[in-house]
Amino acid sequence: MVDLTSLVRKPPSRGYAAGVEFKWRTVVAGLGGVVLVAPMAFLLARFQIYNVAILVVVAGAALGPVVTTWRPDGVPFSVWVSSKLRRQNRTVLEDGTEVALHVGLAPVREDRSGQQVTLVFPAVEVAPERLGPRGNLIDTS
Repeated sequence: MVDLTSLVRKPPSRGYAAGVEFKWRTVVAGLGGVVLVAPMAFLLARFQIYNVAILVVVAGAALGPVVTTWRPDGVPFSVWVSSKLRRQNRTVLEDGTEVALHVGLAPVREDRSGQQVTLVFPAVEVAPERLGPRGNLIDTS
């Protein structure tokens, strides 16, 4: 089988400086972190708290790349944060995409008492040879 994704996908943009390879996205994220903390650093510098102002700028420069490269639960940070926020809004995500639970043709959002429906997967694994063509269990005894 030919993997067309690797043939079609663009390679990531990378730069080289002093023999060290880096991604441009990481550099832009670091600069974005500095820009976001700059008002606080200027406020601290205004009150002549220079040491803390320098630490704030360094923290902003460090947190920018961390946010772009950190992958909690194996998904990008932005998808992870949005899934945590959507959980508050009672939407269901499966592998980073919204899914709907249906019983027959009707979508199920809440049960009769108004509680959110939670999908629970079985606690035991079933061997594939014990499943029929329609997904039903076959009695092998």
